[in-house]
Amino acid sequence: MPTGRPLLALRLALAAAVVAAAAAAAAQPIASPLWGEAGELWRPDGPFMDFSYAGYRNGDVPLPSPPVSRTLDQFRQPGLNDSAALAAMVAWGNAQPASAGWVVLGLPEGQLTLDRQLSLNRSQTVLRGAGRGRTVLYITKSMMDLFGPAPYHPDGYWVWYGGLLSAVGETNQTWLAKVNATPPVPRGSNKFLVDNVGKLAVGQTVSLLYNGGNGTFKHEIMNNKLDPGEKYDVNDGWLSSRILAINGKEVTLERAVPWNIREEYEPALITRVPAMADVGFEGFTMEFAWTPYMGHHLEQGLNGIQFDGVADAWVRDVAIVNCDSGILTENSERLTLTNFTVETTKPRWQGVMQDDPPKGTKFDGHWGTRVALGSDVLVQNFDMKAHLLHSAGADSHGMFSVHHSGRCDACTLEMHRAQSTQCLFTDIDVGSPETALYNGGPVSSGPNTGAWTAYWNIRSATGSLPPPQSSDGSPPGSCVFGPDLTFVGVTFNTTSSTPGAPPYTLCPGWIVQQGEVAPPNLYLAQLQRRQRLQAEGKPAAVAERGPAVGDVEAPAPAPAQAAVPEAAPVGAPAPAATL
Repeated sequence: MPTGRPLLALRLALAAAVVAAAAAAAAQPIASPLWGEAGELWRPDGPFMDFSYAGYRNGDVPLPSPPVSRTLDQFRQPGLNDSAALAAMVAWGNAQPASAGWVVLGLPEGQLTLDRQLSLNRSQTVLRGAGRGRTVLYITKSMMDLFGPAPYHPDGYWVWYGGLLSAVGETNQTWLAKVNATPPVPRGSNKFLVDNVGKLAVGQTVSLLYNGGNGTFKHEIMNNKLDPGEKYDVNDGWLSSRILAINGKEVTLERAVPWNIREEYEPALITRVPAMADVGFEGFTMEFAWTPYMGHHLEQGLNGIQFDGVADAWVRDVAIVNCDSGILTENSERLTLTNFTVETTKPRWQGVMQDDPPKGTKFDGHWGTRVALGSDVLVQNFDMKAHLLHSAGADSHGMFSVHHSGRCDACTLEMHRAQSTQCLFTDIDVGSPETALYNGGPVSSGPNTGAWTAYWNIRSATGSLPPPQSSDGSPPGSCVFGPDLTFVGVTFNTTSSTPGAPPYTLCPGWIVQQGEVAPPNLYLAQLQRRQRLQAEGKPAAVAERGPAVGDVEAPAPAPAQAAVPEAAPVGAPAPAATL
């Protein structure tokens, strides 16, 4: 019979931690009972997944640094301006056969004027400058200037897609085996049966596919607790993982499954093979000629870098200046975006943008980084000096991605509805906190985030953050933002913005541990745990303490609900899940 023992034990541990927290020294970070000292208390069926697989090659190897193949000077000819020489260099790189291996296109120090889009369409190709601030691509055209109205937007604006530097391919899927989900496989397990292992091998990277075609899987994303809406009935979900073992028809994955596996989701193992991999942009500044920001969903397409249909690629040591959006990713996996800034030479806002509350807030652009229709993207070591509507986050089914070790002048950590889910924000200084957790997206696209997104050690200039708030007009802290969320090392200011009104309340389904918490960076701690266990020959997907996940069947889905009752305000008698 299904039981709730692991979840009950977790909540008892959380309640017990209140006593431990009170006894701890005020200046000493408190070890979270969700983690312990070295991850020994983490559970794959707990409130957050193992995010350590995000990034280039799942974080198993450093970013490559192959030598330069050709420099821009080798493509300069009489009559060719900077843009024409750059285009000739990129065309040469794209034309090299796969047998040539790495092709690195080197840019010199100094300023180069660019009046066109440069697109890499070959794997193992890198565009490398002499360093951020030393090589400057001064860009004089927008996507609107070059290509006219955007074909994907009803009004033709370049809102969330298209970059002046791009790497765009396709992802091809191949069927491998049907997954047996009778009985259902519980979330957090890493073992299941398949109908045939003939196309499978130990060490092979596969994707566990949850088919959204019949409209049932969308409820699983919300852990059957909030109405996911009707707009994205058919979105699929997937988890990419290496196969750890095959025993008869039983397959063991390296990673724990992120959702229950049920027959109605038509689960299968497939391959997702991108047409492009090992593509890099590094070591330069992209500076757009300054123009005012035209406004939300009025973007002209002053967009920096676009990835689409790419895996195991990166951006490193890059600055993007005076942009509408910085780095946009879609349909891509295992990207690393590291050591970059988004900034302006002077503010781009034009007065007050009335459609974007909090009223009176001024913005320089749209997205800093956007993860959409993809997974396992690692965004790290970033500095958002520009005030952006959505500084860093996920949109449109962005999954399993990590944002860590960053700072902003005024961040918005964005979960933008459309079944974006299970992301991690950790070790981030949001600066001015007013819009830090104010998240947008059309209400018809469902809650801002699916279940099990986590925020871990998020700091601000004031020492606290307003509770999460959806742009649908619901009060801060409302459950409509998303179910089963974790806020550890996040201190909330629940004072109402309306004088004399009672404090805001936090959703009772959320886990909240306020104050300074250890470890300071959950992603790095999870990566260290995985590496430690792998060195010891132990599986990282298995709980180090407590019952194995497979000892408990997946619970039957509960009817989805539009909202749940609110919790008591912070400072009043707290719900059981509050530390």
